[in-house]
Amino acid sequence: MAGNLQHASFGIPAGKGLFSPIYNAMRHDPPNIPITPALRQALQDWIIIIKRIGSRPTSVLELIPGTPRYIGYCDASGFGAGGVWISGSKHIPPLVWRLEWPEDIQKRLVSDSNPDGDLTNSDLEMAGHLIQWLILEHHAPQSLEHVHIGIFCDNTPTVAWATRLHSSTSVIAGHLLRALALRQHINRTSPLITISIAGILNLMADIASHSFR
Repeated sequence: MAGNLQHASFGIPAGKGLFSPIYNAMRHDPPNIPITPALRQALQDWIIIIKRIGSRPTSVLELIPGTPRYIGYCDASGFGAGGVWISGSKHIPPLVWRLEWPEDIQKRLVSDSNPDGDLTNSDLEMAGHLIQWLILEHHAPQSLEHVHIGIFCDNTPTVAWATRLHSSTSVIAGHLLRALALRQHINRTSPLITISIAGILNLMADIASHSFR
């Protein structure tokens, strides 16, 4: 079944964001695969998307990335997340955003002083990446349908996760990627391009994410 869904995802880009629970369930080649709530949700999402494609075919512009019309930079820290949006090939008024993590989130971050935490810095970076997208949804001057979008990020796991739209190492990232994929599907955008950038060059987003210190 996973193989059939992989083939289907060539024409249903959002489907790639639903594989994290499936791959996690198949890890280590178990003799039996329990139907967990996360796995059940992924399969239900697939059912809805496949039925929807029957009345809403996928445009080729939803399959092929291109030169970004809007360009974003995002970053996250243990204090919060932040980023900027600027014009690419299409004008958008320059925008800076920031969000402080709630105290309970900050206390769950893994660190030398909190080795038992269940959130990694990369999980927070992935959350910041999703928020970056949602900010654009809210502030874009026009519809994002068939629009090419690029986001710079200085966290290597997030770049890899957002490019593949699945994670085999972080359950939390898998949930965030599901949301990112479904938002792109709803908006019918071109595939999001996530580009790696050195942290020292990501100063605008870095200042925003650390501004709560």
